[in-house]
Amino acid sequence: MGFLQSVFERFIPDNILFAEALEARGVSDTGAVRLAEAAVPLPNRPAVLTIDAGSNMFGKDNAVAVKALDYLQKKIGRYDYVAFELKNLSFGTAEEENSGAVLNPPEFRAKKMALFNCNLSKKNLSNFLSGVDKTAATALEIENTNCSGVFNALTVCGDFRDLSLKNANPDKDDLNALAKILPGTALTRFVLNEKNPSEEGLTNIINALPSSLSVLNLSGCSVNDSVVDALANKLPKLNQAEIVDLSGCALSAKNVEKLASVLPPSVRKFNLEGAEISDDALNALLKSAKRPESMLYETNIVPAITSVAHPDPRYSQPLGAELTMSEFANKQKYIKKTAREKAAVIAAQKNSVPSKALFGLTRRLHGVGHDL
Repeated sequence: MGFLQSVFERFIPDNILFAEALEARGVSDTGAVRLAEAAVPLPNRPAVLTIDAGSNMFGKDNAVAVKALDYLQKKIGRYDYVAFELKNLSFGTAEEENSGAVLNPPEFRAKKMALFNCNLSKKNLSNFLSGVDKTAATALEIENTNCSGVFNALTVCGDFRDLSLKNANPDKDDLNALAKILPGTALTRFVLNEKNPSEEGLTNIINALPSSLSVLNLSGCSVNDSVVDALANKLPKLNQAEIVDLSGCALSAKNVEKLASVLPPSVRKFNLEGAEISDDALNALLKSAKRPESMLYETNIVPAITSVAHPDPRYSQPLGAELTMSEFANKQKYIKKTAREKAAVIAAQKNSVPSKALFGLTRRLHGVGHDL
């Protein structure tokens, strides 16, 4: 019995003796079918399918994990998953690719595709990304996986909504390729956490963000005046934005002032942690927060603890206090607004239930009874 067949059929990986050769551990159709059956989503319990190459299930053998995934894909194409996660896979050396195992494009359906802590060749990454649209995935998350030079292969469906890149090292061409894709999507969340993204690429990404965006997270990105100008031009058009995270972007006080002056009233969290503070910057934030329609209740720019004896010289303490109070008032306003909206949804659901009279009339119209 092959290694993976034994694992898939018995699910006792700690009791399995690892064979010496890949052939001896090879994946059988029977084993793949058993794993596929175990991975089938139950009614009302959609599944997350995870392939962790670092787990004992695959003997921590990357080629085995890739071969297992290839076999598995052919058995689960008819099922829908909440997410597919590929973790800790290091694959792409000539020896590994000569083993006959190839990371093929996904052949199943999953709402979210994710790569975590992987080290893959450009060939394998391009193969994988080229099939994302066929999974009907609406979200793609890549973290701690070098994807430089492969995003021109990415294909997504029109209903694509969520893109998260954290330490994925996209280069200028990658960001430019993404900028061409995004306008045709229904993107609501975009996360880019990279230390030194290309100025040109990041600017093009910002310009390409669709008006459907709700969350923009550029935390930790190096942002210069040119990128800030692009943000200042784009923000007023993002009238559904609720969260804008620029923490750790080393924004100057002038940059804060410029962005605060064009912030959409829909934004409730504008994370400026680590930005420079000045009275002009705080005044701009205060003006934005005090608009009647504003929901801004979190900026993280004023230190939580100040000393009366040794006040922060960067800004006037009364201004900081006024901004804090305005944020508090807006949070209460937001809580009340969401409560009203929730109550309205519940009321609408109740009203959609037919009354007894309406139910009787429906039965009569369909010839079921004689009620009026």
